[in-house]
Amino acid sequence: MTSLRASAAVIDQIVRQPNHRRTIDYVFTGSWHAHPKAHRQVRTASLAFDQPTDGVWASDHFGVRVAT
Repeated sequence: MTSLRASAAVIDQIVRQPNHRRTIDYVFTGSWHAHPKAHRQVRTASLAFDQPTDGVWASDHFGVRVAT
């Protein structure tokens, strides 16, 4: 259980969103370790590949498109 709590603490530092556990997709925009002072904010998010093209689905999962 200790390693699980430690992992959660690291995720909290990286994601920096108090309610991040409510989401299922994360968008990482750079290396927090390489650039600890650089911050980015996702302005918009929408689904991608959520409709078939000519009856063919791109994947068995929808994608996420973001603008920063």
